Amino acid sequence: MRIMFFLLQIILGITCVNIRSYEFDLSKLTGIDKIAGMVVIGAGPAGLTAAMNGGNLGIPTVVLPGYDLGGQMNQTSFIENFPFVRRGLASDMVNTFHNQVKDFGAKVYDRSVVTIDIDSGWPFKVTLDSGETIMALSLVIATGSEAKKCGAIGEDTYFGRGISPCARCDAHFYLEEDVVVIGGGDTAIEEAMQLSSYAKSVTILVRSGILKAARRMQDKISGFDKVKIEYNKTLVEVLGDDKAVVGVKVKDNLTNTVSLMDVKGVFLAIGRLPRNELVVDSKLKLDRFGYIHTDENCQSVSHPGVFAAGEVGNPSCSQAVEAASLGSIAANSASQFLRSIGITDNVLKSLNDRLFVC
Repeated sequence: MRIMFFLLQIILGITCVNIRSYEFDLSKLTGIDKIAGMVVIGAGPAGLTAAMNGGNLGIPTVVLPGYDLGGQMNQTSFIENFPFVRRGLASDMVNTFHNQVKDFGAKVYDRSVVTIDIDSGWPFKVTLDSGETIMALSLVIATGSEAKKCGAIGEDTYFGRGISPCARCDAHFYLEEDVVVIGGGDTAIEEAMQLSSYAKSVTILVRSGILKAARRMQDKISGFDKVKIEYNKTLVEVLGDDKAVVGVKVKDNLTNTVSLMDVKGVFLAIGRLPRNELVVDSKLKLDRFGYIHTDENCQSVSHPGVFAAGEVGNPSCSQAVEAASLGSIAANSASQFLRSIGITDNVLKSLNDRLFVC
């Protein structure tokens, strides 16, 4: 039986799905209501693309934005490096994504997820803040990550309006402007090098008296004339004109004096935190930084039937186009998984009266 099942996987071309057939006996669906073929948690570019593809593949799909439709796209104004979009308002792109998801038949339910139960078996139980539950035949986690902040006054006010955690995403907005990078590690050096191609000047503000970046990174940055490094400096306040950043106040940690710098951009490079709260206590494999461990070929995780897309499983996935591509891969892999356990179109039709309705 196990050999036959393995041969079936080969015939179907399913190389990313590691499952045990007895864990996904379809008889477990008997008497269960509020079923969804695919539940997508998170509605940034990764989650919305996964939901769109799920609907397009004919899978009854529910995407749960957690009251944050658009994810990190809401933290920026314009996006210029998305395919086929020369320069678009991020809010307009979110609306386009949203409408595409609905056009393909997926449901967007404006609720937050309180818990997901992966360890108790399949189907996976997803509990919402409304008290409702959804029984997911497959699960795509696309909850993203968030930049660590330094606690400066005005930081929250101007996040996305001059404060950015991603030079690759936003450097081109600061052509011939003065900017600062906050941090002293490899990421800060990488951000500064990226910015130097656009900005008039780049100042790296290091809280301590030394760089933590690897020696090879320090050697690299020494060759960038536009970049200077100031040690023992702490960002204490971000100044703005209610629309965008116009300057920063910086404290010298040795003298406690505060000085003003006229800059138009502040780039945070002190690390990121994966939004892994829903799985941190589960048996899913996480890396040492808390990101969900994924198979890079198909976005599968350590538990069959569960997939991760976007930054929650890939800290280097900082651009919308990258997140969207991983969302597409995750949805296709989830579809392969469902087929491999016997969830055919006829099975989905038989479940029609017991699907989750929102």
